[in-house]
Amino acid sequence: MEKRVKHLFVVISLLVINFLIIQHAIAAPTKLSHINGGKLKSPAKIALDNEGKIYVTDTSGNRLIIYNRNGAFLKEIRGLENPLGIAVDASGRIYIGAGWDRRMRG
Repeated sequence: MEKRVKHLFVVISLLVINFLIIQHAIAAPTKLSHINGGKLKSPAKIALDNEGKIYVTDTSGNRLIIYNRNGAFLKEIRGLENPLGIAVDASGRIYIGAGWDRRMRG
């Protein structure tokens, strides 16, 4: 009986966590499109760092755009070759995946 209760607790916890993640993911693109004012040409992927900064790859713009946690523009990195995937590790290192050659750049 005790195993069933633990299992049920784990399942319910995972469902709640997934719900919260989905709610956060749904709100982020709307907020970015509103504050950006249409400057993104073709946003592809979004990542967050430990400080809450938002990183957006702009594939046809060949750039990475960085916003603060409130959505205010911080800076952009230009000259990237078809940036698609994006990840930021715990130390703040940015990893960008290129779509056309399937390489990862850090």
